[in-house]
Amino acid sequence: MKNKREKMRPKSSTILILLMSVLILLLSIDILANHIIIKVDGYYYDGLGQKLAMKDVIPINASFNKIKSQLEKSMKFH
Repeated sequence: MKNKREKMRPKSSTILILLMSVLILLLSIDILANHIIIKVDGYYYDGLGQKLAMKDVIPINASFNKIKSQLEKSMKFH
């Protein structure tokens, strides 16, 4: 009977691999959520639903001049 119980229990390395997989999955979801930017009614939100200030939002495929002008505009309002 003792051999049967030992075979039924998962090895500690298997449990460790499963826990590490879950940790990596959660971290990747968190990283991806921080890169998603949504515009709703003129306000920007990140992937987690937190409101972003205009100075924190930079268009992904904008040229350098567009980014520079946007930063200058946001500095004038503050």
